[in-house]
Amino acid sequence: MAEPQGMLGGERGKGALPFAFPDTPYGRWQGLEAQRQAAPGDVNLQSMLAPKAHEEWMRHQVSENPAWAVPGLYFTPIYTTLKALGMLPSDETTSKPSLDTVAGGYRGVWKGLGDFFK
Repeated sequence: MAEPQGMLGGERGKGALPFAFPDTPYGRWQGLEAQRQAAPGDVNLQSMLAPKAHEEWMRHQVSENPAWAVPGLYFTPIYTTLKALGMLPSDETTSKPSLDTVAGGYRGVWKGLGDFFK
């Protein structure tokens, strides 16, 4: 899946944000989440941003505390399965469960470990 381009750009009201977030895993996650919140009901945008948002959230958690890697690897597929079964709350800014989102979570674990051990 291609990386989302111009996440902080675009037309107002179409997922654009009037401000920038720090270029850190947490800052990138905040930017992605803010963009998702700004476009409720846009299923295509939610599906495009969700894998990267999951990646950046997990990357932040693991880079701050590498002990997060173990539950991150274990619970990512469980989270996605529960989401698919409708056992987790959802709204217009929640993406559908996907293997891309699982892969994003796993990428975040590995990138977070890399950040921590630099």
